[in-house]
Amino acid sequence: MLEFRNVSYSAGDKEILKNVNLALDDRFIAITGPNGSGKSTVAKLIAGIIKPTEGRIFMNGEDITDMSITERARAGISFAFQQPVRFKGIKVKDLISLAAGKSTTISEACSYLSEVGLCAKDYVNREVDGSLSGGELKRIEIAMINARGTRISVFDEPEAGIDLWSFNNLIEVFEKMHERTNGMIIIISHQERILNIADKIVVLANGGVADYGSKNILRGLSVMMDNVQKRLLEEVAGLHDVPQGAYSLRVNGELYGKNSSENIEIAAKSDKPGIDIYIKAGTKNESLHIPVILSQSGLKELVYNDFHIGEDCDVTIVAGCGIHNGGNETSEHSGVHSFFVAKNARVKYIEKHYGQGDGNGKNVMNPESYVELDENSYMEMETVQIKGVDSTNRKTTAKVSKNATLIVQEKIMTHGSQTAITEFEVELNGEDSGTHVVSRSVARDSSHQKFISRIKGNNRCSGHTECDAIIMDDATVSAVPEILAINPDASLIHEAAIGKIAGEQLIKLMTLGLTEKEAEEEIVNGFLR
Repeated sequence: MLEFRNVSYSAGDKEILKNVNLALDDRFIAITGPNGSGKSTVAKLIAGIIKPTEGRIFMNGEDITDMSITERARAGISFAFQQPVRFKGIKVKDLISLAAGKSTTISEACSYLSEVGLCAKDYVNREVDGSLSGGELKRIEIAMINARGTRISVFDEPEAGIDLWSFNNLIEVFEKMHERTNGMIIIISHQERILNIADKIVVLANGGVADYGSKNILRGLSVMMDNVQKRLLEEVAGLHDVPQGAYSLRVNGELYGKNSSENIEIAAKSDKPGIDIYIKAGTKNESLHIPVILSQSGLKELVYNDFHIGEDCDVTIVAGCGIHNGGNETSEHSGVHSFFVAKNARVKYIEKHYGQGDGNGKNVMNPESYVELDENSYMEMETVQIKGVDSTNRKTTAKVSKNATLIVQEKIMTHGSQTAITEFEVELNGEDSGTHVVSRSVARDSSHQKFISRIKGNNRCSGHTECDAIIMDDATVSAVPEILAINPDASLIHEAAIGKIAGEQLIKLMTLGLTEKEAEEEIVNGFLR
């Protein structure tokens, strides 16, 4: 039994945990919640790495609050770091001996390594240094904890920083530990596959325990999102809840949650905000959701997401950003997405931008996309911005290889004094490469739109760019095309049609019983559908 009684913890002026009461008495417990909810803080409090600001911690009825790290370790608590520590000069066998509290034989050390899926003879005499991968270090860390045989084993985000293959092996190791443990395993994790093998799940949010129970509470993780955030999630991604399968959800500048699947790995970047996505070759009919939500006025962020799509894939990626600004400051999300699409792969990318709010603050979104299409690959980009975005400046750059195709379908509506600038630059480098870039837009009130398209034909290729826009009230729209044929076999076309709604269209719908305003709305909705 491990118990927190009225535990609070603050770092400087920031309160991370507040008056937490929690009693843990199961064999396998997972602790989850959004970034900043205090998950790793709980793990470090258990291990004694930090001490509570207020409250007491008990293990099997004994008060361990004032015990040091060493005293807690000797009392039966093990701790696995989120990023395992490396040691020059210390070998794997040495660490296992230290963990076991005795000089282990080669045979004993090999036994512990084999349990975690490592070929013992290849590792037992290796140094625990930079030559080991993240997955190898994680399994060595688990082998050390197994060697200790303690009553409580705590793992802080064991999936962090490892590849998909290593993660799959890690799941198998934890499943085996779950089957035979006589003590308590506590894992801090976002990963649904880890949560699904736990006996009980603790959900942390806003400095406290939001929920605690069986894995059935996974369906209720959305309780941590308020109604405004749920509405934004529905608008930009068509979701009513935290999605199943592979996803990364970012809320108010922090990673709210992420989950990899068997074929799609999502890893948080270590050097800047954002994620790396690796989609395994041959993955078919799978989807990935990566929505962003801002409901805090004045928040500005720049996020980098890199997508590596393997050969022969056929996948759908659903992105988008929703902003609710109820204050007077500008809220801004800028995202840089890079897509590396391998041979014969097909990708459909859907991105929707949406803004709302009852304050005077501006909603600003500046997305940037970079696309590399390998031979025979295909990518379709569908971008939609219909409401509530005061300013946007979108830039898309693409390089298209032999027999590859890029399709872009953009839909925009601006009103009030909003501005939208979209710029597309496509290089058709491969033989028989092609692109089709179409922008459909409606500009209302005194808003302004600018569509810039550049297509460069460096080989025998075909390219088509088109701007269709409806102007209403005092709005303005400009189309700036540039098509450049470097190769004489390049076939490039640009078309533009900008104007107001035709009078006969309005009259026809009015003869069907619609008012003039209803007729306008019907035409606009159909145009942008």
